[in-house]
Amino acid sequence: MRSGCQWNHLPKEEFPDDSSAHRTFQRWIEKGVLDLIWEEMIEECKELGGVDFEWQAADGAMGKARFGGTK
Repeated sequence: MRSGCQWNHLPKEEFPDDSSAHRTFQRWIEKGVLDLIWEEMIEECKELGGVDFEWQAADGAMGKARFGGTK
């Protein structure tokens, strides 16, 4: 069983190869694109009554790296 974002499982007919998709995602993070998307979503939610920040959840998984991994 594996977890996390599996770039090589993106539909080949809709997306570039997994390395290109991952590089693009990393560039978006560096340039703050995902933060801008988040800000826009919050603005759009204001029309629907806002965002309730009193309740939040996070999901994550911890496990040993299959081949040892690095820090």
